[in-house]
This record gives sequence, C-alpha cells and structure tokens, in this order.
Amino acid sequence: IHPQFKQNLFIMEISKQLIALISTFLITITSLSASNATLELHEYVTQEEYCNLPAPDSFNIISRSYDLIELVWVPISVDVTHTLEVYTKLDSSSAWELYDTYSDLSSNSFSLNGVGLDSYCRFVLATNCSTGEPSELNTILELDKIIIEVTVPGRIPINPTPINCSQINLNNYEWVGFGVSENIIGSSKSGVEHYFEFTKVGDDRVQIRRVLTEGEVVACNNGHFYPRFSGQIIYVSYPFLITKILPNQMFFDIGRVGITLHGKDPIVDICVVPLFPKWNSDFNFEVLVADEVAKEITPHIVDDRNLSQLDLKNINKFSITNPFSDNLIIFLSEASNNFTPPEVSIVDINGQVLFDKFIPIIDNKITINVLGIPDGIYFIKIKNNFINKTLKGLKVSK
Repeated sequence: IHPQFKQNLFIMEISKQLIALISTFLITITSLSASNATLELHEYVTQEEYCNLPAPDSFNIISRSYDLIELVWVPISVDVTHTLEVYTKLDSSSAWELYDTYSDLSSNSFSLNGVGLDSYCRFVLATNCSTGEPSELNTILELDKIIIEVTVPGRIPINPTPINCSQINLNNYEWVGFGVSENIIGSSKSGVEHYFEFTKVGDDRVQIRRVLTEGEVVACNNGHFYPRFSGQIIYVSYPFLITKILPNQMFFDIGRVGITLHGKDPIVDICVVPLFPKWNSDFNFEVLVADEVAKEITPHIVDDRNLSQLDLKNINKFSITNPFSDNLIIFLSEASNNFTPPEVSIVDINGQVLFDKFIPIIDNKITINVLGIPDGIYFIKIKNNFINKTLKGLKVSK
C-alpha cells in the first residue's frame, strides 16, 4: 500500500474516534443540563405548593357596627403581604359561604364594609409567600351574629348626664342608655324625655330596655312591634328603629340608632345612624350615663306620683269571664271608679298585641268589646301606677 494512502486511513480513523468522543461529551453535557433544569423546576414547584410561612399573630377585631368590621393583626415581618378570605352565613346551622377574598394586603389592619351584626362571619388570614400565593399556615377568627332585643322595663337613672355617643366604658357607670325627647313648638324647652337603658348580656347579645313602660316613644322592629308588658322581648334588626305611637295604632318613625361593639371589651358606641328614615330634627337624641338608679317601688309604697290613695290589697284582686265571647269583662274587687284608668292589652300566644287601650273602671269592672278578635287563648295585661297583672282567657264565639 502506498505510504500516502496508509497515512490517510490513519487520519480518517483518528477523526472518527474524535467525532465519537465529542458526540459523547455533548450528549453528556445535554443530559446533565436537562437533569439540572428538572431539579430546579421540581424545587420551584415544591416551594410554590408547600409554602409554610407562619401566620400573622394577634388576629382580632377592634370594632363592629351595622355595616363595618375592623380587623387587626401583627405581621411576621414588615415586608410581607397577606391574603384575607371572608366567609358568612345567616344562621348557625348553615354552611359557610365565601363572601370575598382580599389579596396583597400590606398593612396590619383591614376595614370590611357591608358585613354587619346580622351575619355570622369567619375570617381566614395567611401570610403571602414570594410567589404571591398565601401560605398553607393561616389563622382563623369567627364572630357570632349579634342579637339585639328590646324589652321592658329598664331601671330609672338618677341625675343622668349626657356624654359623647362613642367609646362608652360600661364598667364606669351604673346606668348607660339614651334619651329621646320631642321639641315643643314655640319654646326652647323639650317635652318628656323617654329613657332607654342599654345592657350587654353576653358577647353576642344586647338589650334595649324602655324605662317608661307606658311611654309613647318606643324602640321597635321594622314591623312596629314593641314590648308592651314586663319581660316581653322583641327581636330587632340592626340598626333598630325609634318610633312614636300615634292614636289608632299609627306610628311616626323618628330615626334609627346603631350600636358598635369593640370586641370583648366593655366598650360600646350608641349613636344615631344616617339611614332611612333620617333622624327627625323635631326630636332630640342624647346618650346618658348615671352613677345611681332609683330603687324599685314596691306595691305598698306610695309617693307623689300616685294619683290615688286606693287600698292596693283590694285592687290586686281580679277575675274575668272565662271563656268570653263578644265582651271581655274584668272584675275588680272593691275598686274605686275614680281610680286612674289602667292600660289593658290583649296579647295572643305568639306575642302579637291585638288590643291596647286605657279603659276606665265603671262599677268595679272593665268592659272591652272583643267582637273583632279571633277565637283562641289570650293573655290579658292590666297595668297602671299600681296594677301589673296578667290574666289568661279563652275567646269563644257564640
């Protein structure tokens, strides 16, 4: 073989081996790069799916009113953001429903509009990870629905003092409430002030107690139902309505009063709410506090408010025709005809008042035409300065 040809064969063989070596090297490099890329992608997905930054601390509510809830918390660091999920339900047996989600909250507080006292609320708060997604770790705060009751009677405050309607500390006073009075036309004075006592009877329940049971200004629900006798409770929506009772069971709506609770602290706001109906300028509203309340007057105590010196032992004896039909007759033993006319209420077993008027005593009895009242069982309330009795009767048509 020619020497030159042998040399060419050698060069070709070396070239083939070199090409094979380079190919192997390139394949190895490509494989390593792909492996690293897969590893990096796996690590990224793992971080995104399993972010476990701690939840904020001290998640709590600082204020709650008819359409506003204020929340606060302590972030884990100054440069993080948060995601807040809000769930609501109307009653305790219902399932939670997502109300809204608020992402990228950078502060340590949040004010939520539109969710008030008439809903159960759940708040889920989490710290956001570097990807912007919320951490798997979160903190949960649940709030019960606030129940507002109006009832009678309330305690009588001695020398009540007006104060600002906001930030009232219930622990600082014996009596907290408000007064409503009507302006007298042509005079700088106001009419009789109608008192309402505020009491907080639980974390999720408050009461508005009308002091003057026979007062013409009352707190009521939207259907104008209000408590007529001691211990009767009417549940009202928030904010509750203040109205004036007119003749013939007509009503004049004065305005609405709202309550703001400040968490579990004994702090409350009792303020007029600018909702329909807007507070009528012919009436004054003021929040009042007192350090003393009047002692309850027993049936055997007579003071200067009494309009008669009647023997109270006799006036406490009552009887009725039972069953009754067209007329309900209430008999009073040895009563005086000039005794202050009592207020008589006829209430059905569901608490609905079907009759409520002041009826004079004639010949030791009170006679009421009940022809328009359906047959059924009723409670008959008799009440004035001295009387506070409840009788039970059956109405049967002839």
